[in-house]
Amino acid sequence: MTEYDESGEAFYSRGFCFLELEKYHKACEDFSRAIKMDVKKRAMSKAIEMAKGENSELYVLRAAAYKRMGELTKSWEDLDTAVEVDPDHISTYLDTLEMYITTETYRKALEYIEKHEKHVLEIGDERDSTLFLYLKATVYIWEPLIIRILDEIQGISKNNEPILLQFFSEITKNFAKRAVIRGSHMF
Repeated sequence: MTEYDESGEAFYSRGFCFLELEKYHKACEDFSRAIKMDVKKRAMSKAIEMAKGENSELYVLRAAAYKRMGELTKSWEDLDTAVEVDPDHISTYLDTLEMYITTETYRKALEYIEKHEKHVLEIGDERDSTLFLYLKATVYIWEPLIIRILDEIQGISKNNEPILLQFFSEITKNFAKRAVIRGSHMF
């Protein structure tokens, strides 16, 4: 592969393969090249809107590789850049929230939820919105905020109590399965 691959798709594809093979340094190199090429492409292209999502996804993927290498500062920077590049790229919000959970920074996760929840639920499809709410519930479970959960469900009648208990039981059982459902390139 050469630097002359104008689309950057080859570097994107190879970077994704390296990520799957757990060769994170090589994945970061290829995602960085793809980002540079995508930025050049966007600068020359009249169809900037079409390129925004692709560029944002590259930052999200590189953030995943950095996280797996233990370079959390770089990972956070790429997630921040991804949302700046395309504030409507749902994966950025989900991965950022997941990063807060995996780094056990639940208070910041709660602040993030409060800041972005309305926007995420507006731009996300049913699956993404459900996943966001699932991650939100995970934050509430892991952070000692049970009182907050109870406040949110207080209006529900006693007849629905068994359903709620089953729901929260399922959340705790399926937390590990979530990573498999989302895909191996995610946090």
